[in-house]
Amino acid sequence: MSISVIIFGEKTTLNHEIKAVSSFLADAFTEKQLLKMKIDFFIFIPKQQLPKKVNAPKNINFYYIFLPENADDTSILDVIKDYNRINAYDYIFFGTTVYARSFAVKYAIQEKTHLATNIKGSFFSETVKTWEKDIFLGNISKAIPVTNHRIITLAKNIPATYDEVCYPAWKAIPVEIQSNDYITAYTKENKNIVVGWEQAEKIIVIGNGVDKNGYPLIEQFAKQINAEIAGTRRAVENGLLPVERMIGISGKSISPKLCIVIGASGLAAFVKGIEKSECIVSINSDKDALIFKYADYGIIGHYQEVITVT
Repeated sequence: MSISVIIFGEKTTLNHEIKAVSSFLADAFTEKQLLKMKIDFFIFIPKQQLPKKVNAPKNINFYYIFLPENADDTSILDVIKDYNRINAYDYIFFGTTVYARSFAVKYAIQEKTHLATNIKGSFFSETVKTWEKDIFLGNISKAIPVTNHRIITLAKNIPATYDEVCYPAWKAIPVEIQSNDYITAYTKENKNIVVGWEQAEKIIVIGNGVDKNGYPLIEQFAKQINAEIAGTRRAVENGLLPVERMIGISGKSISPKLCIVIGASGLAAFVKGIEKSECIVSINSDKDALIFKYADYGIIGHYQEVITVT
């Protein structure tokens, strides 16, 4: 069996990410199984000094590539695809960060293959092989077939308990990741982060109900009313917004005078990030969406029919 692990990190988080993934592998497979595997870690990080030691199994191959500011997503995905085609990995694991999970979604879509999200464990026997999926904020687990899912994102609450020390022989990936040549305020292709956007008086927060075809309308609407755009975890994972604009427990909290929530169901983890807003307006086609319980004003309908731009 061969495994590829994709990790995005910085100096303060890299060791934790490697340790968390190693903890998952040690829990999912026996030591004998791990020793027989080909395991490649691909580390995407800003230019920095690489750690001399990490907590990971000793038979792991460590590859790294330095990311420029405003790194181009397509260049990163091309590297992942090229190495997968060369090595034909049985499984590709993406790390625990939202940024890593968002790339897993993009990669699975481009490769037209199944994706298993929030995996925190596995069960392997002679007759049964399943991934253990973390659902409902970690309170419930669900078993899904291993054979149907080869692209995996790991649950963010995986305990980083692996304590064996490894001294990586770092190997550089001989590819230069491109930067975006220009910056705009909203387009997802350029991933611009406007400093202080969280303090805006008007913020539009999009959820899973907004797709890439509807996003340009949100952009036009935001410009028309002079509002910033942020999103739920699902909107970030779907590639519409950078992780820095994620709202909720695992993202940012905002308190604008006007918060317009479009296409978000209203899970508790998300609502925590907008509850301090002076006025919340929700637009959702599902009349039973939880978000209406927290909104000051609610509009039942599809946002593309509700929003008008001039």
